[in-house]
Amino acid sequence: MFKKKTLFPILLSFFLFAPAINADDLLRPPIASNVQAYSSVQNVNVRTLRVGDRSENQALVQVTGVDHDWNNVIQKMTVEKTFKDVRYSVTLNGKPFVAVILNQGFGELHLPGEPTPQPIAFNSALASEANAEHFLSAYLEQDAIPQPAQ
Repeated sequence: MFKKKTLFPILLSFFLFAPAINADDLLRPPIASNVQAYSSVQNVNVRTLRVGDRSENQALVQVTGVDHDWNNVIQKMTVEKTFKDVRYSVTLNGKPFVAVILNQGFGELHLPGEPTPQPIAFNSALASEANAEHFLSAYLEQDAIPQPAQ
């Protein structure tokens, strides 16, 4: 066992010579390198970014350009990949709600309380403007997510 006289220099040298650890780095989950972006002819935009390890099947999703409670809110959603499409869902009223369905660059945006989905398509210009690290920072810094319209 260490004596007090030998423990102090060991601890002191650890704090003096250990590399500085940024607390934000410990809290930031791994993410994909690129944000994927989709848009509709009505200028509705959907951005997605894988967050966490691939095996966690989670993504951040932001919808902009809609008159809805979800406008500009970044939400963490579950990703389900099937043989025919990729589905992004959240839990609403205790049940899964599929918000985005994508298939080879095309898809649909479903918003709670809206009767019809918005058709969306991949938008390379919008995707190239997005920065994955900034997108994650915006998610981590945003206030509580408002509840969607029922």
